[in-house]
Formats: sequence, C-alpha cells, structure tokens
Amino acid sequence: MLSFLTHTATFRPLYWRCRRLIRQIIGRDVWAQPELSVPSSIVGNPGASWCVSYTELHKDSIVYSLGVGTDISFDRELIARTGAIVHAFDPTPRSVEWIRTQHFPIEFVFHELGVADYDGFAYFAPPLNATHVSFSIERKSSPATRQAGVDRQVSRLDTIMKMLGHDRIDVLKMDIEGSEYAVLATVLRERLNIRQILVEFHHRFPEIGRRRTQDALKKLHRAGYRVFFISENGDDYSLIKK
Repeated sequence: MLSFLTHTATFRPLYWRCRRLIRQIIGRDVWAQPELSVPSSIVGNPGASWCVSYTELHKDSIVYSLGVGTDISFDRELIARTGAIVHAFDPTPRSVEWIRTQHFPIEFVFHELGVADYDGFAYFAPPLNATHVSFSIERKSSPATRQAGVDRQVSRLDTIMKMLGHDRIDVLKMDIEGSEYAVLATVLRERLNIRQILVEFHHRFPEIGRRRTQDALKKLHRAGYRVFFISENGDDYSLIKK
C-alpha cells in the first residue's frame, strides 16, 4: 500500500503536466508560467487550498475571501498564521446553510452577499451536479434546473470596500464560478488598492473559454501584477503587485 501511494505521489505532477499540455494544444487551457519567485506557502485543505505570500501579512491585514462553499480551511489557517481579518462573502444557499452550523474565530467575518460588477440582484444557477455546492452567475441553467436557482443580492467590490471602510485589500481570494472576470475588470478599472490576488479561473466552462483568462492575465500584467504560482490543474493563479 505504501509503495502504491509513493508511486501515485511521484506520477501525479507528471499526470497534470501531460493533461495540461494536451489541453493547451487543443485550445482548452492557457499557456502560462509563474513570472517571479516570492516566499509563499500552500494554505488550506487539499481541494480548498491556495498559495499565498504571507510574510507581509499581520493582524492588521485585510483579506477578502469571495466564495466560501463548505470549506474555510484556507481562511482558518491564514488567520492562525497571521492574525489577519478575513471578510468572507457567499450568498448561495448551501454555503449559507453550512456557515450557520459552524463556529469561527472572531477574525472571520461572514457576509451573505455576492460580488459582481454591479450593485443589485443576480440569478445564481444551480450546480450541474446536485451534490455540489457551487452556484454560479455565469453558468447557464436549463428549463429543468431553472427553479433550483436563486436570486441573491450582489455588490461591486469598490462598493463593499466603502461600506466596510477599507482603502486597501492585502489578499483578495476569488472562487466565484466564472464571475472573477467581471470582478477583476472592476478592480482594474477602479484601480483598487489590492496587493495579492488569488483566483480560480474558469476557462474550462464552455461558455467562457481560455481567451477570457488570457485577456485577464494580460490586463493584470499591465497593471503591475505578476504570477508567482499556478496550480497543477492550471485553474488557480496567485499574483502579487510589484
């Protein structure tokens, strides 16, 4: 058994490299590599972890965690390591229901609010797999699943920062099922003061495609952000403003 696990761990990186290469060749993934090296660490449980540079983070740091789901191990560990305040945002029903059963450190502040590129209400389509938790503004719903979706309040990121009295964000983490492109456009257009951006891109969604990720990365680069980590599956990016 131990031998099997060792071989699995050894071949896992090779598997992902081959898989990403194939996806890149057929036009379903982005050709990208980290642009610089910074002190960083993987924080959180497998499947809910993020790579963050936390050497500059402390108890007065401000972290926005967009998209909670049912795993806040990243938020908990970051709080334990740095003492930073984490403001978490997720209006979707399964996440809100789960949140209500949990106990949190005082540094974790939950907001039952979505983040978009406008202030108002948005329709969140249900996950394609009924056992999953992730509702999405971007995903198209079928007539059969339309009633399973929900309308929830959303706000622009700059609106939220004004509401909370923040003039900066030290770490912005986004796992928001395709809405990251609109939110990033707001970040750049409004020139929001954000030091690190940890984002899951959803170019694997047929209705999105890799060009939107390519375009987002180019605009972030022009704004001074540099990639310091890309996950094995090519979806999660960590960027820091130099």
